[in-house]
Amino acid sequence: MTSLEERIQLIEDREAIRELIAKYCHGVDGRDEDLFMSIWTHDAKYLIGGPFGDHEGTEGIQGILLGL
Repeated sequence: MTSLEERIQLIEDREAIRELIAKYCHGVDGRDEDLFMSIWTHDAKYLIGGPFGDHEGTEGIQGILLGL
């Protein structure tokens, strides 16, 4: 059995992931560049391949919404 603190941390971690996914989806669907960019760190990698390619860092990722 895990401790109460560990269980609470797990719930908080899952909620943070859900919020991140929601920001990503709303940013892409609404073409909201500010919201979309708020989820990335300076050293992020957006590896989607295919016709959209792979992008690294916020500078490389910024503007990707134009191609979606």
